[in-house]
Amino acid sequence: MNETQYQGTVAMTDLSAHHVTLPLRASETDLGVIVDATGADIITIDVNNTRPDDQVRALALIFADAINFAGTPAPPHHVEIRVAQLEAILAAEEARSEELLKRLDKAREGKEPDFCYDPDEWEFTSDWEDRDQVHGHGEALHSGKVMQVATLIRGPRKWVAEVPVTWTEAGDPDETEIRWFDSEEAALAAFVAPASEGSDA
Repeated sequence: MNETQYQGTVAMTDLSAHHVTLPLRASETDLGVIVDATGADIITIDVNNTRPDDQVRALALIFADAINFAGTPAPPHHVEIRVAQLEAILAAEEARSEELLKRLDKAREGKEPDFCYDPDEWEFTSDWEDRDQVHGHGEALHSGKVMQVATLIRGPRKWVAEVPVTWTEAGDPDETEIRWFDSEEAALAAFVAPASEGSDA
């Protein structure tokens, strides 16, 4: 066994000891997350959300393949086996990329996004149908402020705010409700009291 094969065996042993099952792969739902063969989260790339989405996705694929390679010792004198493994990985990634492109096209057509998250404090990603989880069902919303919400995959940004729905005679907010908006301007406009009927002199 040569040095490369030995290192690969050690890597596989260490990962198994920590309950990590190869092969690793980039998550199809959580951008930048690498999961193992059981679907368990292993690594998160760019936790501070400073890199472009395309770069994060590419890094996740590169790291997953590098770990898979290190953890899979190549049989001596059987290069064709490794080539077949890489071709299988490539085919799987191409299939996933095709699905991602379909979802990207869907988002660009103006349809609803599939997922959303808080770009300032990305702790988890929520299904769009359960999007109120992003703001803790109102706990993270503050009076007079609008919260920006990022959507996946490259879906349109959304804004959410707890806005007044009724006003006092003095023009102050009374009852409020949580509403979602397609633009920050529309969200901010919801904080403005409607003009009273007959106010034009």
